[in-house]
Amino acid sequence: MPELTPRVGIKKPLGNENVTRQSFNENWDIIDAKVATLGPNGKVPANQLDVDTSEIENELTAHKEEKASITAAGHVQLSNSVISTSEILAATPRAVKTAMDRANQAFQSASEGKAAIASAITAMEVSASPSDTFATLASKIGQIETGKKWAVGSLSSQGTFELTVAGLDFTPSVVIAYTSVNNMFFDYYIAFNPTTAPYPYRYNNNGVISVLSLLKVNDGSNSPTVAVSNGATFSGNGFRFNVEYANSAYDWIAYE
Repeated sequence: MPELTPRVGIKKPLGNENVTRQSFNENWDIIDAKVATLGPNGKVPANQLDVDTSEIENELTAHKEEKASITAAGHVQLSNSVISTSEILAATPRAVKTAMDRANQAFQSASEGKAAIASAITAMEVSASPSDTFATLASKIGQIETGKKWAVGSLSSQGTFELTVAGLDFTPSVVIAYTSVNNMFFDYYIAFNPTTAPYPYRYNNNGVISVLSLLKVNDGSNSPTVAVSNGATFSGNGFRFNVEYANSAYDWIAYE
């Protein structure tokens, strides 16, 4: 009884057996039945394969249906859209370039806008730079003075019968000074720049309005001597004018 090959079952005669034509033909039939032939595409047809391909085919079909997401790998579809919110589409290089071009344009527009804003702020006498952040530019816009400047203060006329103020950041056009003498009556002075008269106007609680054109010089007596004054003068950052009372505390308001 011949032995058989383990895979396709070809007969191998034993040493004490006679080999017949029939046994040769049987072996060729076995080989012909087991050997695969190539199809027109150069591949072995599936029906000639002695394997079960159904499981592979099922897995391949399932794989084709797997869609990629932000949590799972899978097949993706390319897209040129730069406005899509999809989480399963993949951007093409064209889409990336379009988005980058728009970002560069937006950055350039923002830079030009910041430069224009900084220039406008600087023109309003508040220093600003295109390199400032928008928050800094917003803060500097709040520093722009849109109305007339003004300042207030207090000082003593001392023995010179003069009020002199300097260090303002504007040139006054109107100055008002006032005092209360011995808590009994008050004195007001108004000076104009340019002056409508060379001296400040004075108004007291007796209803008297006059132009103060005299400079009192305190010589230590009860009746100080009187000399002609140059009246009110204005500078780029202050003012000076005469008052009636020496060594008195005056409050003042200056308007640009």
